[in-house]
Amino acid sequence: MKNTLLFLFTFLVCNSALRPQETDELSTCIKLWNDEQIDELEALIPKLKSKFPDKPESVFLQAVFETDGDAAAETYEKLLVKYPDHLFADACLFRLIQFDYARAAYETAGQRAQVLKNEFPKSPYVGRTESMFAGLSAEVKLTDAETLPVKPSGKYRLQVGAFGQLKNAEELRDKLKAGGYNVEFSEKTVNNQTLTLVWVGPYATRDDASKEGAELKNKFQLTFTIVEK
Repeated sequence: MKNTLLFLFTFLVCNSALRPQETDELSTCIKLWNDEQIDELEALIPKLKSKFPDKPESVFLQAVFETDGDAAAETYEKLLVKYPDHLFADACLFRLIQFDYARAAYETAGQRAQVLKNEFPKSPYVGRTESMFAGLSAEVKLTDAETLPVKPSGKYRLQVGAFGQLKNAEELRDKLKAGGYNVEFSEKTVNNQTLTLVWVGPYATRDDASKEGAELKNKFQLTFTIVEK
């Protein structure tokens, strides 16, 4: 009996000691980011990825060091959808604003900037965003607004795939985008497995979605389901 109690005591002590230590490691990385100690933070990213693969703060910090800009932007988008109020939500928005600004998508960047200002009015990134746009001439803003395609709107979408592997979803997305279709991802958990849903659209009416679905089926041999968001 004494041996059993000793074992249980040791087990509880060890576990209670480990959990704060792990939390401290994530807190250390967050502090390094806040203190702009980028080199020190980068050295800890592999450990962060291993120990906290799914925590939004960890996923954000990993994305910061992603060399593929499109992949990083996609991660920021997903974080904002899944964790709209997480610690680095304002930083995600700011990084997306920088990404859009860098590719001269000034209207999109401006729309995100307004969201940042409305939802995170006390964020330090609000001032940095305003400074970024201060040097942009009215002429450039007008040109951007005239040339950017109008973003499609509507509540209907075509679900054309559901994948357990993100890579497969990305391959289908790229194939459809190359064909000129607007594609977005959503997530759904089924039997404890997270699936990435591939949606095409949106469409204003169910009839419009159905017609486009028939075209996709003919072009790409894809089955589809009309979903309402």
